[in-house]
Amino acid sequence: MSRSAVFPDIPGRYITAKVVLQQGAPLPLQKQALIQLEQAITQVEEHLLAKGSLTTRPVVNLLAWSDGHGEIEVTAQLSSEALGTLPASSLTELWRQATGSIEGAYSQQFSSAETPAGEIFLSISATERELAKQVARQLAQTLRSLPGVNDVYDDGQDGQPQVRLLLNAYGQQLGVTQEQLARLAGDAFGEREIHRLLEQGQETQVLLRYPSDERKTIAQLEQTRLPLAQGQSVLLTDIADFHYQQPPQILYRRDRDPVVNLFWQQNRAIQAPEQTLMQLQDSIAALNQQYPQVTIRAGGELEEIGEVSDGFRSAMLLTLLLIYVLLALPLQSYWQPLLIMAVIPFGFAGAIFGHYLLDLPISLLSLFGMMAMSGIVINDSLVLITYFNREYRAGATLTQALINAGAHRFRAIFLTTLTTVCGLLPLLSESAEQAQYLKPAAVSLVFGELFATAVTLLLVPLLLALTHSKPKETTLETTRVESNLNSGESANNDAI
Repeated sequence: MSRSAVFPDIPGRYITAKVVLQQGAPLPLQKQALIQLEQAITQVEEHLLAKGSLTTRPVVNLLAWSDGHGEIEVTAQLSSEALGTLPASSLTELWRQATGSIEGAYSQQFSSAETPAGEIFLSISATERELAKQVARQLAQTLRSLPGVNDVYDDGQDGQPQVRLLLNAYGQQLGVTQEQLARLAGDAFGEREIHRLLEQGQETQVLLRYPSDERKTIAQLEQTRLPLAQGQSVLLTDIADFHYQQPPQILYRRDRDPVVNLFWQQNRAIQAPEQTLMQLQDSIAALNQQYPQVTIRAGGELEEIGEVSDGFRSAMLLTLLLIYVLLALPLQSYWQPLLIMAVIPFGFAGAIFGHYLLDLPISLLSLFGMMAMSGIVINDSLVLITYFNREYRAGATLTQALINAGAHRFRAIFLTTLTTVCGLLPLLSESAEQAQYLKPAAVSLVFGELFATAVTLLLVPLLLALTHSKPKETTLETTRVESNLNSGESANNDAI
């Protein structure tokens, strides 16, 4: 059975890991996450080299980026050998496994493909935000058990707890300002750059900080001693008041109700996002029955899938109607356009078989190719029926008209199919990334045209024979007999 995906994944030369840390994540935690991602991809390289799968490192360039506010992205450019030996999705999965769980991560996403669609998510709205979060967690458990689902997370998670330090009266008496308090606390519990070394054109920072075991808990922060200008030191708790709070959150609302979005990534080589949504319908129906005040809607790519499907269905019906009208006018017949269009479903069957043979999912691009194929395959039937009509009206018998039409139009039908297929074969054999966007449409055209041509030479003559069940010469002879009888009756009437 052929797979389906409205928006197919197009393998590229890059694999990407994107991590979003909880709000307020400190810079050391962001650096740790960045280092963890880089070490993981290096570990994957060493594993593949040791295994003998590759002779050179699969990663040509590595680009790491962080906005300083918790969003981190690492992109690896793959070598030509890696692209020709291993699928990019396999390298991405190895990278995901080697990375594991990142401390303080709000979401982790690994991608190996370029898709024109947006993110895949479900939008959950309820009268209370906690209820929406609860439903999102229940759906997330079901999602993780489905095939092809990775990196499940929701945007209803709370941010990382924060401690706010406010200077008290004793600190003010000592002459400490709020700015000095922030700098002293940051130096003590974070790190301070004390020197820079320049060796062989490379600059190295020298940082001073407490050992990691002494800066993990709030209790250790409270016992931190801060140096003062007079050469003295005081406990942080003596000059500052501790206020614990949650970071501000971004709240989404729809119709004044809070909304929690449940995101995931879909491995389309296993199953399409719309198939995952169908498998979730029972769980969604049960949750709607259990919580009537909860509304669950498809968003992102899933929402686009519904809109595109409806639009394509309307466009296809309009296309078939226009084809029928354009055929009916010159043929001056209501049923012969239907005979011509009877080959279109067989062209669809050939296109589906072609996707199955080449292990390609049936995507929106494939459907566009099928729509174009519908206008091409009717040409073969049209030239066949046009020649048949000419022969039949000229006085040929039904059998002779069918034989003449097949014999005289076979070369035109065969050459049309051959030139179409030969023109698209280079595109089918192209492995460049840019060609992958056109390949589904080309597969639909090639295999649909081949299958429909074979059917045209068999099905259309058969349908013509069925619709012309009485030989034309019998009809003419009957007409002559009736004419003679009418003439005889008229002569008798005149004699009387």
